[in-house]
Amino acid sequence: MAEYWKVTHRHRPYNIIPVAFYVTLEGKIPRTPESQRTYSRYMTPALADDLRFWLREPDFSAEQRRLLELDNNQRALVTSRTESGYRRIKGSAGSGKSLVLAARAAELIAQDKEVMVVTFNITLLHYLMDVSVRWGSGGGRTRTNVIWLNFHYWCKRVCYEAGYQEEYDNLWTANEQPSLILNERLPVLVSEIIDNKPESVRKFDAVLVDEGQDFMPHWWNLLRKVCNTGGEMLLVADATQDIYETAGAWTDDAMRGAGFAGPWSTLEVSYRMPKKALDYAREFAMHYLPKEDINLPKNNQPLLELEPAYLRWVQTTEQNAVDACRNEMFRFFNSEQVEELSIAEITFLCGKKQFGLDVVAVLNKVGIRTIHTFDLDERESRRQKLGFYMGNARVKATTLHSFKGWESRLLVVYVNDSTRLKDLALIYIGLTRLKRSIKGSALTVVSSSEALLDYAQTWPDFENQAFCDTR
Repeated sequence: MAEYWKVTHRHRPYNIIPVAFYVTLEGKIPRTPESQRTYSRYMTPALADDLRFWLREPDFSAEQRRLLELDNNQRALVTSRTESGYRRIKGSAGSGKSLVLAARAAELIAQDKEVMVVTFNITLLHYLMDVSVRWGSGGGRTRTNVIWLNFHYWCKRVCYEAGYQEEYDNLWTANEQPSLILNERLPVLVSEIIDNKPESVRKFDAVLVDEGQDFMPHWWNLLRKVCNTGGEMLLVADATQDIYETAGAWTDDAMRGAGFAGPWSTLEVSYRMPKKALDYAREFAMHYLPKEDINLPKNNQPLLELEPAYLRWVQTTEQNAVDACRNEMFRFFNSEQVEELSIAEITFLCGKKQFGLDVVAVLNKVGIRTIHTFDLDERESRRQKLGFYMGNARVKATTLHSFKGWESRLLVVYVNDSTRLKDLALIYIGLTRLKRSIKGSALTVVSSSEALLDYAQTWPDFENQAFCDTR
């Protein structure tokens, strides 16, 4: 404490007394003459508001202490199983598909079942774990008792545990496209291992797959091989978010060959987005996405708008896009539309890693720390994804791919490519990540895509900085 005093008091006026190490003071802050001051040239209302922005607990941290709330339809899916054990659930963005899956995992753990949850997206696993612990039945044991893996890492684990490490490593020495190895060669190797050495591969009472539209049918059938007889298989999906163009492989024949019978269970109501943001996301989907794949979210409060949402679109040039993204994040500091802001709630999303690194760099220059997943080295990027979670106290920055399934109250999304179907699906994902709150929420799209200009001009707050730059 004495050493801290010397360092912090060196350049302070003699009568300003710093108080630190609250715990060592046993919860008692000493009363000082300065504590009665009503005015100070060192502490202003603006500075106090800025400090609150940095110190306030974010919504998602407080939410983590609350039990999961589900509607009757969601709860029925969590607490029951089909006669065959196979269930498929489709739903729109924000309809609670992932909540149902995570809660079902907790429910099965409470029944002492062996459970594995599989995703395509590495970062989604943290979100599912955070949700599962909020389900009362078995939630307290899900982090340690459930096996949480993305599909390709599960494949690698099977190879290594079965003694096929050399065969796995040899896949990557072949002169073939990585996508061919990941999509075809690796699953074939794992299938052979399970068929030839079944005793070396761990089996489960339940295998639950999130974001199923990202999976190929033969991946799903591979996972079926490690589900115990009489076990449970769950697939949740939303074809509207098909960014890897795999949803089309799930034909009716493929579904029957995957063990499914009867109709999909459906979740239609979106509980994530405020009504205003939901309406603009619906408009985007109807104009730019294939009609046969659209699964539009429905609002559960059609006549009311209880959660205010601030929606802004900034059109800019590619040359000025990094600065525009930085400036829009800075706007949150002075926002009057959203109450009780926290720096940790700001999330930045974009499509390309290099652009993300450029934005992170300009934030770091002004002392804003980030947790991001933009490293260009794939191994380091994987490590970053494994460590990415919303409970971190820094600004979040990641790709639109990696933020599937997640949500945030303060969002800046950068859009540049919008010509391919997968690019449009990614933009839709970005538009549907906004989390509603009675305190308000804010979504800003920074775009250098001229193809979306007509749609952009319908937004409540539209600013064409690209026009200003070229006059």
